[in-house]
Amino acid sequence: MSNDDSGQLIYGSYADFLQADPRRRGDALELGIDWRDGESYYRACWYRATGEVTLERLTSPHDLDVEDFHQGISGPVEVLRRIPRQDELTRLIGPWPHIARGQPRTVQRLRALLGALHLHEIRDGPHGD
Repeated sequence: MSNDDSGQLIYGSYADFLQADPRRRGDALELGIDWRDGESYYRACWYRATGEVTLERLTSPHDLDVEDFHQGISGPVEVLRRIPRQDELTRLIGPWPHIARGQPRTVQRLRALLGALHLHEIRDGPHGD
């Protein structure tokens, strides 16, 4: 795990991300597998137990397995923000599956939808843990 220049948490691999907090193996809401940054594709997810919104780099959008949520993620995994409740997430980015409807599904657009990152949100956790 490392911090980038903005203080965001970045895990080198999906396995490292999962290992760092066992709650991440639980319920996650996929926010799309077609977020792009140049030639790279990302899956965006919100992890209910931790409140983390993540960008997870894909090996290829065609490598994802609908039967295995953990398949096809190459990493890195970046924690963009902590949002403790799903209604707050919906307020920021819109209701699933209409996120960024009619807009380019780029990593830059997702960051804009989520708003500015506040480092204390990452460090303190959704409930101050």
